[in-house]
Amino acid sequence: MKSVISKIVAPRKAEFFEEELPPVGSKDMLIKMDAVGLCHSDIPAYIGSSVVQIHKDYKFREPVDPVYPVAVGHEAVATVLEVGSDVKRFKVGDKVSGRVRQCFRDYMHIPDCDVLAPTIQLFVIPPTEKDYRYCLAEPLEDIVNIARFVNPEFGQNVAVVGCGAMGLLSICALRHTAAKRIVAVDVLDNKLELAKEFGATHTVNPLNIKNMSETSYLLTEGMFFDVVLEITGSIRGLDTAMQMIKYTHKDGHTVNQYMGSGRVMLSSVYSKEEVFPARLGFNMMVRTPVMYALHPTISVDPMSNELEGIAAFIDGRLPMEKLITHHVPFAEMTRALEYLVEAPADYIKGIVTFD
Repeated sequence: MKSVISKIVAPRKAEFFEEELPPVGSKDMLIKMDAVGLCHSDIPAYIGSSVVQIHKDYKFREPVDPVYPVAVGHEAVATVLEVGSDVKRFKVGDKVSGRVRQCFRDYMHIPDCDVLAPTIQLFVIPPTEKDYRYCLAEPLEDIVNIARFVNPEFGQNVAVVGCGAMGLLSICALRHTAAKRIVAVDVLDNKLELAKEFGATHTVNPLNIKNMSETSYLLTEGMFFDVVLEITGSIRGLDTAMQMIKYTHKDGHTVNQYMGSGRVMLSSVYSKEEVFPARLGFNMMVRTPVMYALHPTISVDPMSNELEGIAAFIDGRLPMEKLITHHVPFAEMTRALEYLVEAPADYIKGIVTFD
């Protein structure tokens, strides 16, 4: 059997290739791709700045210069077409979702499918009346991971900088915590309106204020924010987050009341060469927050996060279906990837479809 796969062949250009699929062995399965989520982590490969190289023994990963063609995509939703005689976890007809590297393709052979691997982690989607194509277990896993690590204490103030799909779903998850305030920050007012629907208690558009530090001070009765989730993937967003996080000592003076270190949570890919502003460095020095990179590898149990993410989609706690604003046919892959670089104002999350 043959598969059609989309690969990036030059900066901002994708083409299609035909590949032979191996026969399905006793421990393997064949899946038909139904949807693949568009993720900003694929921007470096698409624009030609870098690709992630995985060591052959999975000991480390690092960005390197791209050597074309490059296959991307990792947010897979598919239907099981064939399973080997020894497969236990899956059966023909199952709808599955999870992390599958290089999955912008119509059909895919999954070797040794009962075993979770660094590049392939698939799980069955339970029966649901929702459109199962929106059950993107890989980004839903990230939201569960974020919620479990942010986990604010009773009465703490939390801010989310960046209200794309990940930011909005993070707000949705955090509204069930003990946070006193959940403040959404974005430069697009339509996304801030959605943030209110998803559970934000307050919203801030940095374009409409003069001083983010002063605004944060007033919003929190002089306390600033205990936790700031920075999810824009830009130095500008990190600069904003650092203006909002609390000082370790009240009013920023070491002789006053000790407040404890704030936590700045980073959960995006910084994929651009950007200038590091002096204000950012100053605030890092005087506010002394603890910074965490909340990518899935920080979790001690990523499988639990994916299963909980699927369950939260099914029962409505993480309504990913409300954020899928753009559907792009597989035949128009370059247009789909362009949304990651130059998205229209109404874009929140896109999927590639295989109808």
